[in-house]
Amino acid sequence: MLGGVLGIGASYVAASIQVTSAEEQSLEQYRREQRKEVYAEILTGLSNLENFEQSLVISVIFSRDSPNPPVTLDVEPWDDGFKALDDSIAKAKIISSQEVTSISEALKQVHRTVYNDISQVNYTTPDSDLSQQSEAAEAFARIISNLQALGGQVADRPSSTDIGARAATLKEEFIRAAKEDLGLND
Repeated sequence: MLGGVLGIGASYVAASIQVTSAEEQSLEQYRREQRKEVYAEILTGLSNLENFEQSLVISVIFSRDSPNPPVTLDVEPWDDGFKALDDSIAKAKIISSQEVTSISEALKQVHRTVYNDISQVNYTTPDSDLSQQSEAAEAFARIISNLQALGGQVADRPSSTDIGARAATLKEEFIRAAKEDLGLND
């Protein structure tokens, strides 16, 4: 009888361990899927910003080359893109590694720099004071030099790759860190 009770007890413990192990695996898989979704959101958000930047840069360049006053650009979609990226990064901060969120923040900052330059050029008019015009001219030069680096090229103008190289390097680092965090190996 004692053997029967011990056998039942051992079976119960073994079954409990299996259930607990299965629950832990299920929970880990769920968390992994959450991270995967957030990482995809971040990459999509970055791609959306890059595409919008290219279209804005082209608009700024052609409006500045035009004899007419520059047009005011609609940056609302860009602002929406930054908000979506911020939301995705906030989710990542809760469920992912510090490395992934740090790289995400750095990528966002690269795009914020481009945004600031385009805004500076866009909102400076011929009636602006000399200091504003000088700052806008410097921002315009940065926009031209970084355009190709961010993935586009206008009128075959040569460009520097400082910001674009940084963005590309950070994007590769983000993908590597995300894969590592997800346990994916190439």
